[in-house]
Amino acid sequence: MLGITALLLLLPAGVLSLLTGWLPLVDAPALHAGSSDKVVHGALFALCGYTAMRAWGHGAESWIYVFLALAGYGAATEILQLAVPGRAASAGDLLADVLGALAGIGLARQRNQPPAMPP
Repeated sequence: MLGITALLLLLPAGVLSLLTGWLPLVDAPALHAGSSDKVVHGALFALCGYTAMRAWGHGAESWIYVFLALAGYGAATEILQLAVPGRAASAGDLLADVLGALAGIGLARQRNQPPAMPP
């Protein structure tokens, strides 16, 4: 999942615009700058957070490590976008990454909890 995330976030703008031309064929939203860009960032990092927690989130504090790793990964992808033609780093994208990671981590933690015993 991290590889797919990096690929999508670090594609040059020209290649990304070619991909968005194919998206109407599958009735998907466009991946251009704007609010949909934040949704894409959040969704990608939610999937990363969820899958990382399902794989490694068995300890009580493991969510902290997963969160810190994904926040660092989000920051790294934003910094790397400075070197990609047609892309730019954005604090809003990083915020969407962090919030998405928290959502995915939270969903996985909720799903991993054993059912409550009736009183």
